[in-house]
Parts: sequence; structure tokens; C-alpha cells
Amino acid sequence: MTTAQITSMVLIVLCIGVMFQSARLTWLLRQMRPSEFAKIIAPIDQSTAASRRVLDDLLRSLAAESEEQAAMIEKSLKMRRELDALCEEMTIIIGVGDSLADRITGAVNAAAAAATPAEAHAAADPHEPSTVDRDEPRKVGVAA
Repeated sequence: MTTAQITSMVLIVLCIGVMFQSARLTWLLRQMRPSEFAKIIAPIDQSTAASRRVLDDLLRSLAAESEEQAAMIEKSLKMRRELDALCEEMTIIIGVGDSLADRITGAVNAAAAAATPAEAHAAADPHEPSTVDRDEPRKVGVAA
């Protein structure tokens, strides 16, 4: 036997099996009464209708929520743009403040370098009397 003949025999057996199965299924369907179909299909129809109602409700809810979310996103984007602008302004203000503090520090250091040692000591700690005050005798009760 050739390969073609073997393949044909296998296909014949498979076709006979399919024909037998379809005849068996047809016989089973004829055995079933139409009322049994109704009993089987009714719960499926009910669950399909319930699913459709739930999906419609979900669709309406999501539509309302998506509009609210879109509005909130737009509001947050607007706030972000405002905060970015404020951040830039604060950066400029901080830069100006730093430069002003550097100028004040430079002026204080220049004034301290130009001051006499006694003035520098008095400027360093104003609550402590300077050495010049300690060396002078105190005049008590003398009006000038």
C-alpha cells in the first residue's frame, strides 16, 4: 500500500466517525423536548439581561466619574503651572536675598577691618565692657 492509500483509509475512518457523531447528536436533540430548551435558555437570558443592566450602570458611572476626573486633572495642571511660576519667583527672590546678605557681610567685614582694636572688641561682644573702660577709674557721684 502506498502512502496515499493509507491516508485515504484514515480519512474514511474519520469521516465515518464524524457522521456517526452528528447522527447521535441529532437523535439527542430530537429526544429533548422544546420545554427543556426553554428551561435551559431562560436562566441564560435572565443572567444576560442582568449583566447588560450592570454594564449600562457601570458605563454611566464611569462617564460621570471620567468627567469629574478630567476637570480635576485640568485644575491640578493649572495649579502646577502657577506653582512653577511661584517657584521661579522664589528662586529670584532668594538669589536677591543671598546677594544682599553677601553685600552686608562684606560691608560689616570691611567696617570691622577699619575699626580700632578697642572698637572691634566692643563690636564683637557689646555686653562685655571693653579694656579701655576697665583701665579708667570710675567717677561716682560727680556731675558733669
